[in-house]
Amino acid sequence: MLTVGRRIPVAGAAGGKFDHAACDELSGLVFIAQTSNGCVAVLDPVRCVQLETLPDHAGAAGVVAAHGQVAVTNRDEGTLSVIDGRSLREVQRVAIGARPNGVALGSDGIAVVGDLGDDSRTPALVWCHLRSGSRKLLELPGPPKWLVMDPVRSIAYCAISSPSGVLVLDALKCEVLASWPLPAADAHGVDLDTAGGRLWVACDGGELVSVSTRDGSVLASWPLPGVPDATFFNPDSGRVHVAIGEPGTIATVDPAQPDQVHLTPTGPGAKTTALVRPGQLFAFRPQTGDALELIEPATTPGRQA
Repeated sequence: MLTVGRRIPVAGAAGGKFDHAACDELSGLVFIAQTSNGCVAVLDPVRCVQLETLPDHAGAAGVVAAHGQVAVTNRDEGTLSVIDGRSLREVQRVAIGARPNGVALGSDGIAVVGDLGDDSRTPALVWCHLRSGSRKLLELPGPPKWLVMDPVRSIAYCAISSPSGVLVLDALKCEVLASWPLPAADAHGVDLDTAGGRLWVACDGGELVSVSTRDGSVLASWPLPGVPDATFFNPDSGRVHVAIGEPGTIATVDPAQPDQVHLTPTGPGAKTTALVRPGQLFAFRPQTGDALELIEPATTPGRQA
């Protein structure tokens, strides 16, 4: 299903730890959190080279790109950084909480951040209006994992690991709209098919679940060969790619082939990926300290849709 392409060495990454990654579609660049080094690496997916290392991101964890901005959660510092995707300059840094994790960016300068909490704080969602500085806190029943934003309706979806489910949030008003339980344990990675009206949730219990964004009903599910992490839906191909760190593989699902899960070996610990439309997927490998390019069928590498 996926063809192995080029390899991008990432400076200082061998033996360390990657976390979330994202592609900024305006600049075409890929941003990857190097958690153990406290920095963000910037890659050019067309030339397959590293362009820059952005320091001063202690415990870099969540990374998301939208509207020409890149948001990074700095878990060890309890802050959120906002970076201009073209100039690579940091334009804002705001305090979040104990251990910020996943993040989603919406219109009107809104960020929704999942805070894992600590011994003194319960897990929470932190809503920030970046321009005005206003903030709201929503306590959660369990740890928040990944978040994704519907850019059309300004609705955020947050995977909650325990009890396993999805929290639906009006991102403009910071109001909870719904809470959807899932049949699989420990919801983790999540992505959105806006046009198809479905949410894809990879659960640590070993399932990829497709959920209707209309009412949270389960549409279908697929078995996974391990504990999942990064989950990306590609609207150009209709496929879903789930990274599984052990044994080190990408599980690819095509809804048009409901009985098949295609596996592409990547390497031990490769649980972080970044999707570059129309058909590149980069798997970040901590043992070898590089990003492995994987190419979807019937797509052209290095070109934006």
